[in-house]
Amino acid sequence: MARRRLSPSRLRRSPVPGKPAMATSPLTRPAPRRQAPSGDAMKRQAGFSLVELMAAVAILIILAGVGIPQMSQMVVNQRIKTTSSDLFASILRARSEAIKRNTDVTMTPTTNWSTGWTIPSPNAGEPALASFVTRSSVTVAGPTGAITFSSSGRLKGAANPTFSVSAAQGSPRCITIDLGGRPNIQNKSC
Repeated sequence: MARRRLSPSRLRRSPVPGKPAMATSPLTRPAPRRQAPSGDAMKRQAGFSLVELMAAVAILIILAGVGIPQMSQMVVNQRIKTTSSDLFASILRARSEAIKRNTDVTMTPTTNWSTGWTIPSPNAGEPALASFVTRSSVTVAGPTGAITFSSSGRLKGAANPTFSVSAAQGSPRCITIDLGGRPNIQNKSC
């Protein structure tokens, strides 16, 4: 195979005397050298000035000051919501167990409704069916004693019990149980 001759424009002078010149092609051409930045180029470097950073920090502090109280309000509302949902589910569970076991099932407060409640097993010697502890800063007010569901799922007693779930802040919830045994939850105080 015959070698092609390179035109003089394709030859590069060797920087070292005595070394042969190297052929260059568009693919093997060396990268151009970068020059050190001059005074104007150094002034135009990318970044933030101290004034811009201080303005950004000030805006961040203002947004945090507005957002943190809203966040604490949301946490209190969520605690009220989850406590009332747990109480609602416990009432449904006690009613369901009474129907399933064909016997009376009670739901009793631990010391009072604000500390928690249990659904003891109707069979002696068995562990409790469910036990709940209320969340901190949430108050639950309910009937003075236990509530009992009959084997038909109806509530024993002459009055409709109500439970009020509230906190110092936040929107309260009210749970009422009709004599048929069905609980109802509303976003209001009882």
